[in-house]
Amino acid sequence: MRFLPTLLVLAVAAGCQSTQEPQVTQQEMAAAVPVDLSQWATELIQFPPSFAPTMPAGRESLLFAPGWRTEGSGEVWAYVLLMEIEQPNLDAGGIAHIFDLYYDGLMGSVARNNKPFTIPEDAAQVTIESLGNNHYAGQIQTFDSFKDGSPLTLNFLVTAEYPNPNSTLLKVQASPETPGQNPVWAKLQQAIDSLSFE
Repeated sequence: MRFLPTLLVLAVAAGCQSTQEPQVTQQEMAAAVPVDLSQWATELIQFPPSFAPTMPAGRESLLFAPGWRTEGSGEVWAYVLLMEIEQPNLDAGGIAHIFDLYYDGLMGSVARNNKPFTIPEDAAQVTIESLGNNHYAGQIQTFDSFKDGSPLTLNFLVTAEYPNPNSTLLKVQASPETPGQNPVWAKLQQAIDSLSFE
């Protein structure tokens, strides 16, 4: 696994405010643009998944934006994950390790089983930083095995919760777009707020 030093600070919480117009928060954007989540594809996975057998036990619920595989839709690779990991008190390093195992396994498995190309065995490079109060921002540099194996960079926002002494709940929003600078993040905020394991 490879964890890179944090090279980039994402403009998540109005880090680059303009003096000409007020910054609108992600929550305000989400409230102003209702999203029909019935059009989002759902999936439930038990951990460890078959593509990443060394991950800890737990479960995952996902919602995929309708255009997550449609070039030019503004929603390419836009999705949210609710991960319950049976490890306590995961911090930035622990979350990065989980993502590294997950995306190495996912992209490698898809490439091996379905595609006429290969990608590196260590397919994911993860950077993550704490924003404080159990909020994190980061980036995954990997390869799009669902398409043509080309490089793929995903930005993500994570909120960690600790529902009991033995597990960590991760609320993850992911997109290639920069957080706070594209309307897709308002949709992701609504989606993650609605996600459950039911």
